[in-house]
Amino acid sequence: MRAAGLFALVAASLAQADGASIAGIRLGEHKLQDVLLRFGNSPLRNGEVDELCYRSESPLEPYWVIFGSGPQGHYETITQIRVVFSPPALTCPPSARLTPGLLTQSGIRAGKPVTLTR
Repeated sequence: MRAAGLFALVAASLAQADGASIAGIRLGEHKLQDVLLRFGNSPLRNGEVDELCYRSESPLEPYWVIFGSGPQGHYETITQIRVVFSPPALTCPPSARLTPGLLTQSGIRAGKPVTLTR
């Protein structure tokens, strides 16, 4: 119970941090085009927040990363990064850049969804 509270506190501080990043993509700095260049083609889901989704290639530690840009980023600059551990309702091609070690480097614990926002 105590560890969950600590994780929530860390996730909350990450969520508000300018310049928070995963896989080299920084909130408020990189654009959706940068995500496409780094990870490859993925269908763009248009909505309140435009989103690109990618999944890890590891069957042992599957996770999905969703990069989003909303009105604050003029639908170009990344304003949101979500890490989820169950398949989202998006088409998400695999990416070799999403390794199990990437989560550890980013301070994210497997199995705990995280949303980084700006």
